[in-house]
Amino acid sequence: MSSLPSSPEPISAAQLAALEQQLARMTAERDEYKSRAEWLQQQLERLKYDAKTPRERVDPRQIQLVFEPFSQALLGLAASDASAEPTSPQGGGRQGTKQRTTTPHGRRILPEHLPVETLVLTPSPLPEEAIQIGAEISWRLGYRRASYYRLRVVRPLFVVSKDAAETSTEVTATRLLDTEPSRPSDGPGQPTPPASAPRPSAPSKPSGPDVAPPAATAPPGDGTTAAACGGSSALAPGDAGSSEPAATTAAPQQQDRPGRDALAGDLLDRTIVVAPAPDELIARGLPTPDLLAHVLVGKFADKLPFNRQEGISAREGVPITRGTMCGWAEAAHKSARLVVEAMAADAREHAHVIATDATGVLVQANDKCKRGHFWVYVADRDHVIFRYTPVHSREEPKAFFKGFRGTVLSDASNVYDVLFGLPDSPGEANCWSHARRYFFKALDSEDRDKALIGLGFCNELFELERRWKKLPPAKRLEIRRQRARPVVEMLARWKDEQRESPHVADGSRLRKALNYLTNQWPALCKFLDDGRVPIHNNESERQLRSLVVGRANWLFVGSDDTAPWTCTFVSLVGSCHLHGIDPEGYLRDLFRVLPVWPKHRLLELSPKHWRATRALLDEAQMALPLGPLTMPPTRPLRGAAVTPA
Repeated sequence: MSSLPSSPEPISAAQLAALEQQLARMTAERDEYKSRAEWLQQQLERLKYDAKTPRERVDPRQIQLVFEPFSQALLGLAASDASAEPTSPQGGGRQGTKQRTTTPHGRRILPEHLPVETLVLTPSPLPEEAIQIGAEISWRLGYRRASYYRLRVVRPLFVVSKDAAETSTEVTATRLLDTEPSRPSDGPGQPTPPASAPRPSAPSKPSGPDVAPPAATAPPGDGTTAAACGGSSALAPGDAGSSEPAATTAAPQQQDRPGRDALAGDLLDRTIVVAPAPDELIARGLPTPDLLAHVLVGKFADKLPFNRQEGISAREGVPITRGTMCGWAEAAHKSARLVVEAMAADAREHAHVIATDATGVLVQANDKCKRGHFWVYVADRDHVIFRYTPVHSREEPKAFFKGFRGTVLSDASNVYDVLFGLPDSPGEANCWSHARRYFFKALDSEDRDKALIGLGFCNELFELERRWKKLPPAKRLEIRRQRARPVVEMLARWKDEQRESPHVADGSRLRKALNYLTNQWPALCKFLDDGRVPIHNNESERQLRSLVVGRANWLFVGSDDTAPWTCTFVSLVGSCHLHGIDPEGYLRDLFRVLPVWPKHRLLELSPKHWRATRALLDEAQMALPLGPLTMPPTRPLRGAAVTPA
């Protein structure tokens, strides 16, 4: 018989204490590693769901518990420093209290160091006896790439006979380049020089149609005349439809004597004529179309939030607050969204394939940010359209695709299932990039070799598609059936074999890839029946990526009501990129013509048709930031060739 094991030797008190210390140390290390693992898991979830980092709020009691020794030391240093510092000479009041500053209201004073351009709007034609008695002057702030400028809008006041006033039915816009700084009193809100200050001599001739040849004419709106009774009538600043609280200059001091006598003796038969205020995208607004386009392209194309642009403009000596930029964006959205709506209607009616995808976005709220969703729709190679919804549900694609009879190219999200299966439903096509992604994820599993086989099939299809992507749809379909169909059929056989194999475990990554292929197989094979259907949904993801990069900078949208502003401008910018158009130049011209453009012709202003529309506009008129525009004739859009980039 084996002998019984000997009894363990007794442990001394010192050994027991050492073991207890080792156990405590190992327990502390375990808890630390556990907390680190939980933190890493939280970071992984944030990356997975693209959520914003939560606010840095920690229970003060937890901080006090571990920070108590440092707090005592800091308090001691603060006390010694306070005793060594001299007493502040300022008495009364609490130290460190910030003085409250008030924000000035009203039109800001434009910096005088900016160059000045003058735009003179003159009634046309003017009779020979017309005498200028003054001018209404208002200011805008414009921008050209790499420089700001001040735009002075001058509308001279003329005294003409009442019969002659009825013939002044057009407006002449003349652009002048000032070589000297303007007088401080010319602008709204500018300080008036003292009476003792020397005044420049009055011009020998009144400014008017003789200043420069007319550059552009167009019929004005109503309100071009103001009657003068007796000798006390005058045109108040802001009359005649003025877009600003306009400054009105006095009549020149020196005039031809016969003209002055005629004016004094025959006022009852005369009236004052002034050009109407120009049509603008933002009524009574400060920005010109070029500045507005620069600010919006900075945010929605160059991914510069308004707070960064605020700092940039301040460094350039022309401070523009982020609140002002937000107001400009809202006002521009109200008109520009009509162009995007026309693009969406055209896509539903005429597009053959609309690719779609969605991404999340944080929406600012009182307590913490909530989640909203941006949807993108790429209609053939025609339009890029973004839309916003507070929730990610099937209601948005159901509403957008209502009446669409083409093909919907999407991923396998169940929100699109509501679109298919009915007699009048659109066709369904799915993305091979998503199918390939499942095999790529399976590379880190025990089925790596089989996952590489699946990737090989997908890569072969993509390689073939790259060869004939520029061919016409009919020719592309013919080659697809010759070359791509055998690859797809071989992949189908391999897929079925692997799904029946007992070596592919249920729930494995490879099994998920095979199940995705099986469930989406008819939609994945749609490209073999239609040469116009892309093999992948990469274009819509590429458009979303641009929005995601911007989201990393501006972090969130202000509310559910302001998110559509983003949709409007990223739609126009994305469509410009699709057609190789400079988005800043396009938006500048768009904001120039939108105030007068007929609402039933808005599709002509979309980036797809912009080159043809721009060619019909008067170049001299479009070169001016404000002024009249001659409307081009309506042209057919369907069947018209799109000017290549």
